[in-house]
Amino acid sequence: MSRRHSHGRRSGRRRGPIKRVIRGLADAFDIPRGVVIAGFVLGFVFAPLLTLLVFLAALYWVDHPERTRRRMGAAHDSLKRAADRLRRVASGPGRRGSSGGPGREPQEPSRPTIDPDALSRRFERIERRARAIEEFVASEEFRLNREFRRMERE
Repeated sequence: MSRRHSHGRRSGRRRGPIKRVIRGLADAFDIPRGVVIAGFVLGFVFAPLLTLLVFLAALYWVDHPERTRRRMGAAHDSLKRAADRLRRVASGPGRRGSSGGPGREPQEPSRPTIDPDALSRRFERIERRARAIEEFVASEEFRLNREFRRMERE
């Protein structure tokens, strides 16, 4: 039997890796093989390392479809659980199930109350200190002190 007609009996693993990946991707995504080839050629031109990694991942996927499907399912489940945990943490400890029934909005997390008068007094104190520092830096005394320090170092 000629080599050309025996491809029906040959296992998929005996073909070359490039041919397996192209055929596997084309069949899996129901696209022409030429599109897959063009995608890889363009990928190698613009992002060779990334395309090589994609090729190796696709080769593994084509050679081990069931194992890959199981691992992807497990990874999906793990990511979903992690996302659920993050959502619960982000919603805050007081918001878990605290909607209080239908029609009620969940309560916002408590924020510290701000006293506008205290805030105004604090701002005025900071403003006075800043003004005093500006006056000192602009004064002749500051310049003299700086010159004395410079002379001591020399």
